[in-house]
Amino acid sequence: MNKKVYVDLSQQDVQDIINAYEKDIEKFNKQKEVLDKIKEIISYYATENEDYSKIYNQEETEIMKILEEMEWK
Repeated sequence: MNKKVYVDLSQQDVQDIINAYEKDIEKFNKQKEVLDKIKEIISYYATENEDYSKIYNQEETEIMKILEEMEWK
């Protein structure tokens, strides 16, 4: 059973919703950017180096630097 609900929103309410949505999109885009950087680092060190212990240590260092850039709110 579908019920329709009508809500009276002011222009400010609508603008607040839009602003929150845009902020979520920006946060998502930043997270995607960080994850893409991590993927690049892993791919680079996995293909360019053969000493896996060095790969792991370098990846970990680079990934931690990138994650520090991100705001986890």
